[in-house]
Amino acid sequence: MWPTLFQNAGSVAKKSYALIESRLFSASNAYLKGGSSRHMERNERIKLLRRTNEEWRERMNAFNRDYGRRLRETPDFAEKESERHRERYATNPQYRLSCLIRAWVKHDRWAWICELPWKTHRPVIYTTPVQHRCESCGITRLRGSRFVWQSIAQPDSYSCHACYMKQEPEVCMPKGYEDIRGMRALVARKRQLDELNPQASRAEGTVDGGKK
Repeated sequence: MWPTLFQNAGSVAKKSYALIESRLFSASNAYLKGGSSRHMERNERIKLLRRTNEEWRERMNAFNRDYGRRLRETPDFAEKESERHRERYATNPQYRLSCLIRAWVKHDRWAWICELPWKTHRPVIYTTPVQHRCESCGITRLRGSRFVWQSIAQPDSYSCHACYMKQEPEVCMPKGYEDIRGMRALVARKRQLDELNPQASRAEGTVDGGKK
């Protein structure tokens, strides 16, 4: 099922940010497990350019700004991009999981999801954008971000969502939730595990609302 993130998005302006994020996921996630060594080498070259070549970085920023402008101002282009991402969501399991996890952890009423037993990083949601340098790609968003992944082993280290999702799917999901791919199943598994371990349930919060 197509996630709420892209359903009934309203105006083209409202769609544009989600599409830009999807495009950036594609660019920074040039390879997944099973990808060719050529793509892996390309991804490493892009990382190096981002870190060391200011002129190249400025050209990429200008390209992304133009992409966002076209989404906002050209309905036909925005519709084609939306269709392309719908197709990718339907055919790419890793991309679909990335969209689902992003939607889950950023939803105001589902704060308990951030407290689940994540394996390598935990999701952190800020009320205002905060600058963090990604431990993997080395990028720091100049305008900051409200959503990052904080390393559990090294709390001063952070990862962007695209880099976090380069891990195997079972590593990306919390312990006990590895096979879950939908919100209803996530809630059902949470309640099932709560019944087995009430103490952990009190520590993580409830599925019905909100914050601890």
